[in-house]
Amino acid sequence: MASGKRQLDDPLKLTTKDDKLWAKELSWAQQHGMTKMWCPCNKCVRKGRPVLLDTIRGHLIMNGRHSLYRVWKGPEEINDFDE
Repeated sequence: MASGKRQLDDPLKLTTKDDKLWAKELSWAQQHGMTKMWCPCNKCVRKGRPVLLDTIRGHLIMNGRHSLYRVWKGPEEINDFDE
């Protein structure tokens, strides 16, 4: 078995994956005319009220993406099948 870090243990890979996820989320929101969405950062954890799209990227930079939201399955609420 090869030794090495898992993807979620490597901060650089984690940041790169988060950037790609955010690009998908932002693109979807803009295509559908949204100005707010649930924030997937560690602080908000998609609870509370929707956050302005311009604010979410800052949340993700400051707080990091919550581990439950590292695979983008669309804008709906997370379910048992989300990784």
